[in-house]
Amino acid sequence: LLVGRSREVPGEDAGSAWLLCLNPDRTVSWEYTDDAKDDGYFACAAELEDGTIGLVSGTTVQEPDSAYALRFFTTDGKPTGKEVSIPRRKDAVIIQNATKSRIQLVYMEEIRKAGENQYRSVRFDNYLIDWDGNEIAFLEDFDLGPFDGDMIEEADGLVMNGYELQDFDASKAVRKTDLQGNLIWETRLECIWPETTR
Repeated sequence: LLVGRSREVPGEDAGSAWLLCLNPDRTVSWEYTDDAKDDGYFACAAELEDGTIGLVSGTTVQEPDSAYALRFFTTDGKPTGKEVSIPRRKDAVIIQNATKSRIQLVYMEEIRKAGENQYRSVRFDNYLIDWDGNEIAFLEDFDLGPFDGDMIEEADGLVMNGYELQDFDASKAVRKTDLQGNLIWETRLECIWPETTR
């Protein structure tokens, strides 16, 4: 499954969300382009436990309360009509990773000094949710900030990489949790080069 946004059609201002399914030999099985030309995009698609396809739908147009929606498709690329809204909290919400049963959701908060417009730092709060939008767990002391982490699902849990946060020190780490977000094991990784943080 490949997801993204279709290119703009000549004479039109906005592209549309796009979903592509390839056969094992990389030939096209089917393709879906959303009818709404609203600069929308699809992200983080996964085949779910019931065999349907779940994906994250977003738009580049910023609305005050909008964030993402979870949308669902049949195995041959037809929308089921089911949609779950993911509301915005704090300054931004980012959906980073998705597996067949879990989604990693990141709420970003810009921390500003009093009386200043410039932000001083950014805080990321990481959660696990299910495909119905229900919150499962807060990933405490673990920062999978946007574009910094991955997550895969195994039979007995989730394996993810990101940053372990300890006393304002962020160390790259690999962590395994059960499907409820409870820690099973964690390995902190040393930096390859001296005087670096990643």
